[in-house]
Amino acid sequence: MELKVIHENSKSMEFEVKDLDMSVLYILQKTLYEDKRVVMAAFKQSHPILKSITFWLEVNEGNPREILVEACKKAVSSINNFKREIVKALG
Repeated sequence: MELKVIHENSKSMEFEVKDLDMSVLYILQKTLYEDKRVVMAAFKQSHPILKSITFWLEVNEGNPREILVEACKKAVSSINNFKREIVKALG
């Protein structure tokens, strides 16, 4: 996976991700929308062959970079909890 910040200011950021499945970004987007500081979290795949996805984040307060990192940590924690529950249920 490769990540490149395209644009960033005090209320928004745009970055490009290469070689990452969109399902990971759906989880990140959902987690971001749980934060009341987030105004918009969206992404678009330019073309499946290019394997490049652009992600936009806009916040009404706080630092977008810090909010993004917090959301990533929360998403990973949720996935780990889900994994534990699956393992416990299936033995």
